[in-house]
Amino acid sequence: MNHLNPKHQTHRKRRITPILTLLLLALSSLSPSVFAADQTFAPGAYIIDMGRSPQTIANGLKPYGLIYDLVRNALVPVHWAIRPDKLKDGVDFTADGKAYRGGSFIISAEFAADAIATINTWRAKGVAVDGPIESEFTAPVFKRVTGFPNVVIDDQNDGLVTPFYENAEIPSTAYRIGFPYDLGPCDDVFVMPHADPTWEDHQNLITFNQGGGFIWAACHAVSALENLDDPADPDSDPDMNFLSEHSLVLWGDHADGTPPYLYSNSEADHPIMQFMGTVDSATQNGSEQIYLPTSLGWRATTTIAAWDPDHPDIPSESPGEAAVFAYGRGFGNPGNGLVMYEAGHSLDENSPAGVAAQRAYFNFLLLGGIENESQPTIT
Repeated sequence: MNHLNPKHQTHRKRRITPILTLLLLALSSLSPSVFAADQTFAPGAYIIDMGRSPQTIANGLKPYGLIYDLVRNALVPVHWAIRPDKLKDGVDFTADGKAYRGGSFIISAEFAADAIATINTWRAKGVAVDGPIESEFTAPVFKRVTGFPNVVIDDQNDGLVTPFYENAEIPSTAYRIGFPYDLGPCDDVFVMPHADPTWEDHQNLITFNQGGGFIWAACHAVSALENLDDPADPDSDPDMNFLSEHSLVLWGDHADGTPPYLYSNSEADHPIMQFMGTVDSATQNGSEQIYLPTSLGWRATTTIAAWDPDHPDIPSESPGEAAVFAYGRGFGNPGNGLVMYEAGHSLDENSPAGVAAQRAYFNFLLLGGIENESQPTIT
C-alpha cells in the first residue's frame, strides 16, 4: 500500500466519482457543523487561541497568517475546532483547564517539531499560541486545514480587500487581481468588494459557481450583482440572483442599517461565523450597509446569520430580512459553490468590529479551501 503523508497533499480541484458526488451534494445541504467529530489530542499539541478579548489585529487576524505559513510553507496541517450547537462566542473545548472560543486551531503533537519554528516566529508578532499542552484533551474538529484557496480579487476595487492580507501578513502571492473572465479551473474563490459588475465582465461567475467556485461580495456590488440580466434575454428573471428568489432592492433605493443587529445562535457553529463579538460598527460606511430582497424574498436555502430587526424599509420596500451576513449555495443548488454577502464598504478597521468582519472573510476563504482541496486516490 502506498502511504500518503498528509503534509504533502497538494491543492487542486477535487476529482470524485458520480456516487461520491451524490453523497457530497446531499451532505452539503446540511449545516457544516454536522461533520464536527470529537478527536483526542496527545500531550505536546499547540493551540492557536482565537478567543482572546479584546480582539486585535495581532490576536484576531495574524493567526490566519500563521495558518497560511504552516500549511503552505511548513507543510503542517491544522485542525479547526468548532463545537456544534454552541451559542454565539460560546466555548468550543477545554485544554489544560482553559476554555477556548471563536473556532480555535490545533496543531497536533506529531507535527509539533515541524511547526515550532513557525509558531515562535508568529508568537513574536503577537499571535496567541498556547503549548505545548501538558494533558491529553478532546476537541470537536470541524475539518483539517491543509491548504489555502486560490483567490482572484475583482480589479475594480481590490484595494478594499488587500489590506486584510496585509493585516494578517499573508503575502500578496496568495491572490491575484482580475475579472471573472480570468478565472480558470484551479481558482477557488472570486472576491468582489465595492464594484459595478456588468454582464459582459461578470457572466462567467455563473459557470464558475456551478463548478463549485466560491463568491464573496460586499457593499453595493451585491445588489448590483443580484440584479444583473442577460442582455440577450432582458425579460427573464435576473440571471445572477444567487441568493435571492428574484433580486435585491438596489443600494440607492433603501435606507442604511440601524444597529444594533441580531446574530443567529443557530448559526453560531457555522465556520464563517467563527469570530468574536459583532461587526456592527465596521459596516456603517459606504453605499450599501444592509441587503434587502425584493418582494419574493431570499431563497429558502439562503442563511441570514446577522440582520437588522427593525429596518425602516420593512415591510414597505421589502419582506426582509435586512441582511448583514447572507450566505448559501448559489441559486439554491447544493452542487454549487458557496456565495457570501458581507455588508459595508471599507471593513479594514482596526477595532474589534473590524477584526470580526475581516475574520468572517478569512473563515470564508478557509471553507473554500477545505471544500476544493484535492481528494487523493489511495491504492
